[in-house]
Amino acid sequence: MFLFVYGTLRRGFNNKNSEKLNSLSKWMGKAIVPNAKLYYIKGDEFDYPAMVLNYNDGIDNDDDEIIQTCSTTSVIGDVFQLLDPESTFVWLDEYEECGPESPKPTEYLRKQIKVKLVEDENGMKIDENCWISINTYIWNWPVENENGDLMAPVVECIESGDWLLHTNNKNK
Repeated sequence: MFLFVYGTLRRGFNNKNSEKLNSLSKWMGKAIVPNAKLYYIKGDEFDYPAMVLNYNDGIDNDDDEIIQTCSTTSVIGDVFQLLDPESTFVWLDEYEECGPESPKPTEYLRKQIKVKLVEDENGMKIDENCWISINTYIWNWPVENENGDLMAPVVECIESGDWLLHTNNKNK
């Protein structure tokens, strides 16, 4: 089973949780999620990103329609093959605060989406259309009010769609 990550668990971040994911999985390469937006979330302990899909997923949910506060059209991240998916998802659901014990509504939902692989584990670009169905965590709270203004804890849109690039540029 595969996982798409786009935030603090990405390859290139050095923290205890990204290291844990690396020990529980094999990195498969880079991918993009088209028709998605990435937002900067101001957390109590640390800041992190939130991915919002730009399309209705078939669920009757008015929050799927996003007013254009963000021109991002895709989100960039990493694909991991999980060595023990069942136990790893228990940990990830707890980490993303969307497990059975998490207060509702949860910030994130685990969801299966399609991503396009753009680079393999050897750093080789993938030119052909290589799509896989994969698990990821999407933002479950509103990002905008009815006027199109961002709502806390959302701070801004990340125009690059790349949290790693955004944090590296911010730290320069």
